[in-house]
Amino acid sequence: MVLPVLVEFPDYRKAAMSTRPGALQNQRPGVALLLATFITGASMMAYFAFLERLGVRLELPIERIGDIFTAVVIFGALGAGIAGALERRIGLRIPLIGGILLHLAAILMVIHVEALPAYIAGALLESITLVFLLTFLLTVAAVLDPLGRWAAATGGAFSLSLGAGPYLGGILIETAGFKAVSMLNVVSAIVCAILLWVTTRVQAEQ
Repeated sequence: MVLPVLVEFPDYRKAAMSTRPGALQNQRPGVALLLATFITGASMMAYFAFLERLGVRLELPIERIGDIFTAVVIFGALGAGIAGALERRIGLRIPLIGGILLHLAAILMVIHVEALPAYIAGALLESITLVFLLTFLLTVAAVLDPLGRWAAATGGAFSLSLGAGPYLGGILIETAGFKAVSMLNVVSAIVCAILLWVTTRVQAEQ
């Protein structure tokens, strides 16, 4: 199914051959971007890996939790659509910082408001804002290195975070409950906002 689509892709080999990779540029903002991506993914997965348990806390049947999970995955596509519609009309900093805040608000809603409407709304909003954030994180990576090296590293950092998050979340929940996960996400949001502020400032100066 994928190969026929790839045949229709434009051939960028000539442009790539005319551009020598050279040394990797923007190393400090690039490392800050990788850290922000890893922290965002790990703190998110510390919550998401136990989203089912939060539903059980509300005494939801397994079938209803499965329906909510399906909706969460589907609604995530809206995040990419919104990011694509915005493009770079308002720059990169505002969408990134705004996305971080909305993403945090969604997680806190699910954890602290023990009601079905808040559980559903928060889970859907978290999915939308996560994909929205990832889209702009990859955009920043592409700006830092048009050859795609920072973009590839950003994808790798997010993949690693998907494994670290559930492990960290399990330890926190076992020792201090779900409130510890919410505090983790608060701290992570603050750290990521600072890292991305620095990253986008360097990009804007360039």
